Amino acid sequence: MRILTFDLEDWFHLAGAQGPGAEAWAEPRVEAMADRVLAVLSDTRQAATFFCLGAVADAHPALVRRIAAAGHEVILRKVSSAAAADIAGAGLVLVGSPTRAFRPTPAISAWLKALPARSLSGIRVAAFDTRADVVTVNNRFLTFMVRFFGYAAEKIARALAARGGVPACPPQWFYVNASEGPLREGELDRAAAWAATLVQP
Repeated sequence: MRILTFDLEDWFHLAGAQGPGAEAWAEPRVEAMADRVLAVLSDTRQAATFFCLGAVADAHPALVRRIAAAGHEVILRKVSSAAAADIAGAGLVLVGSPTRAFRPTPAISAWLKALPARSLSGIRVAAFDTRADVVTVNNRFLTFMVRFFGYAAEKIARALAARGGVPACPPQWFYVNASEGPLREGELDRAAAWAATLVQP
């Protein structure tokens, strides 16, 4: 039985840079992170479903084949097309988003809003975001705004809990360089370690 799902996207897709030619300037990282996830799943003997963007499948066909060969399910889907029925009975629902204007992206926000009341009842849930480090940015106005409005992960966690989800851990975050990324050095390892705690038996 598959109790885990993963969105297979590269960091520049999450940043909203999905226009023509985005891959030309953005360094792909999806394979490195996916291989780390596959290693964790193998070590813990867990099966998962991977939701994959068409652009990722086109750019990394070998990765998709590796996932399938390892016994996992691969589904091509956008967030906007995912329905509550797709996660019914799941053992864990993990939702992440880059922080945009102190909240999740419009696609993630709309998906959360569309989830019916109690649709996550009894399901373990976890939330994360990517964000700029206000200490590094060193902007007083931005620091004030963050203190007032917060980040995406906390809002995602509240939305999941409001629909009956059982928090598996506090909201997590990972820092990006500047405002668009990529991930700061060391954050990929931290993300892999965090993911491993979520799938431990």
